[in-house]
Amino acid sequence: MLPHNAAANSVMQDHSSGNSALPASIQTIVLTGFMGAGKTTVGRLLAARLNWTFLDLDAEIEREAGITIPEIFRIHGEPDFRAREVRTLAALVIRPQTVLALGGGAIESESSRTLLASSPGVCTVFLSAPLEALIERCLTQQQGADDLRPVLADRERLHARWSPRLPHYRQAHLHLDTEKLTPEQAAGNIADSVAHLLKTDTES
Repeated sequence: MLPHNAAANSVMQDHSSGNSALPASIQTIVLTGFMGAGKTTVGRLLAARLNWTFLDLDAEIEREAGITIPEIFRIHGEPDFRAREVRTLAALVIRPQTVLALGGGAIESESSRTLLASSPGVCTVFLSAPLEALIERCLTQQQGADDLRPVLADRERLHARWSPRLPHYRQAHLHLDTEKLTPEQAAGNIADSVAHLLKTDTES
């Protein structure tokens, strides 16, 4: 793993990807990326470092629905889930001093992308790594690994899901390559990159 200072330049603003400039004042940080990117783990560490609230979009959807996301898909179908996803995102993205982790597919929704782009004070961060590294992380996770193994074994299908999402992920304000970083280093790099733009309680 790289020491924190050596990895400090892993977070960068990439205008060549077509993304917009960072907000003048940041009140919400939204983490995007494919499964295994570390959105929840890094998000919790980042929120603790900033003394902000951490929220997971999928967990909030499940809490409001009273059932799991697989059950929502099975009972109500994907269109219903996507509608819930956008509705919940709209409610969470306006919460001040919040780090929000999105589900891997949330960024595919045009409504979600428009919402993130148009919400003031929102900074999006893409946590990236090569697909094989992401799969390996998922396989080594203790919780849920058995359920994920059949999905992760189908590399062709995974690539077909991952590849079309990349252009949307890359529209984020910041891009962090996490392949050689610990979650603590990733959280620290993000915090350092946005520290000068964070909105405080004393600001109107």
